Formats: sequence, structure tokens, C-alpha cells
Amino acid sequence: MIRYVWYSRGSCVTGRELARRLGCCRTMVPPRLLGRQDFVLCWGARLRGSVCEQATVGKTFNDVERVECYSNKYNALKVMEDAGVRVPKSVLGNQLVEALECGDLELPVVRRRWCHQQGLDAVLVESEPQNFDNGYVLQFIPSDREYRVHVFNGKVIRGSKKVFPNALEGDGGWVRCHYGGWIMRDFQHLDNLGQRFKDAAVAAVEALGYVFGAVDVVVDKRDGLPYVLEVNSAPSLDERGLNVYVENVLRYVEGWGVE
Repeated sequence: MIRYVWYSRGSCVTGRELARRLGCCRTMVPPRLLGRQDFVLCWGARLRGSVCEQATVGKTFNDVERVECYSNKYNALKVMEDAGVRVPKSVLGNQLVEALECGDLELPVVRRRWCHQQGLDAVLVESEPQNFDNGYVLQFIPSDREYRVHVFNGKVIRGSKKVFPNALEGDGGWVRCHYGGWIMRDFQHLDNLGQRFKDAAVAAVEALGYVFGAVDVVVDKRDGLPYVLEVNSAPSLDERGLNVYVENVLRYVEGWGVE
């Protein structure tokens, strides 16, 4: 059975609602389980220092140590790249100038912090690049389309296109985030979401060793190829999204033969 939803401060709103709908406990600290057949849904939870030693988690998904590691988005990009997932080229911030000089990157590039949410940290660097600490840089992908693809246990369970309402999509700026006025518009039928985008999302989640994840995929408008920007381990969910995840969580637990 699902015993806990384990979430972080940044994912508490959706985490609490998932716990309510699943009829289980909720926690922001490592839970102690009562039996080997107890499950914990890790909704973006992160370990903090010595608390790792206090956790007695039996079956946790996603794996909290992976979530902790890949909260550093640069780590996640490199793991996906090594697994053959198409992602933008990236380098450490203190290697930016060298990467531009040797041709590994070209302007414009995007400056990011190690850990981020909602794209609020993203800075487009178009001229006068300088090295910096505490972050990384990735190649800017010119795109007029971006999708969020939800994957659970190797299957796409939901797909949305990011749209800027009541205006041309380009008017919303190049960072397509909620705070910039962008919204998610679901595909009524997943078949309408191209297979290559679904394949890219599934490959990204599998590369990180996650059971589930919400994958942001942009389409390069120069050649139409999909690029994975990141995998979210605790996406914000609306009513439909909550129902879809609850259904898949319960199905996943039942697949382990747990009553």
C-alpha cells in the first residue's frame, strides 16, 4: 500500500493533494516505514545532510537519492546525453568562454543555476560572455513549440503544448513558464503528440532511472528535431493531472502484488 507521499517545500501543494487523494500520510522528512510492503511516493523530496541515515524506506519511487542528484539540472543533462538522449550542449559556467572559443558552443547561450524552478533564473547571453561560478550554460535552441510530456513506468500518460493565450505565441517571451503567462493545453488524444516526442520523453525518464517524470521538450525550428530540456520529478498538476497520476500510482503499486 501507499503509506506516504514524501515531498519538499517547493512541491508541497501538489504533494499534499496527492496524499489526500491516495488516502495516505504526507511528510517533508524521511519517513519510517512499518513494513517491507509499504510504498513511498517521492514527489520531488530531497535529502538534507545526515537525515539520509535516518530514513528506513522500503519501496520508494522515484528513488530519492536520484531525485537529490538530478535536482542539479546539469547532472541530469549529462546523464541523459551519455544515454543518447538529444539534449542541448552544456558546459560549466566557468568554462563558457573557452567553449565558445573552441566552437563547442555558439552565441546565444542560456545561463542557468544548478537547481531551478519555473525558468525564473534563465538569462539569455547574446554578447560579451563571461565565465561565472555556481551554474552552467546550455546552447540556446531556437524554437516555436514546446511540449510537456508526462511519463509513468515507461509509458506516456499525458501530453500538453505550452501556449501563450490571446496572442501570438512568440509574444510570451522565449522562457515558456507559468509566471510568464504561458499555460498548458492538453492533447485530447495522445496519438496527436508525435511519436518522436513521446520517444524522447520516455528515453529521458529511463536515463535518469525514474519511474515517472514530466519532460519538457522543445522543437528546433531549424530542423524540427526534439530536444529534452529537463525532467521534472514533482510537476504541478491540475485536476486532470492529479486524477491521471493517482490512477497510475495505484496501478503501479498493484503491479507489485501489494494489496
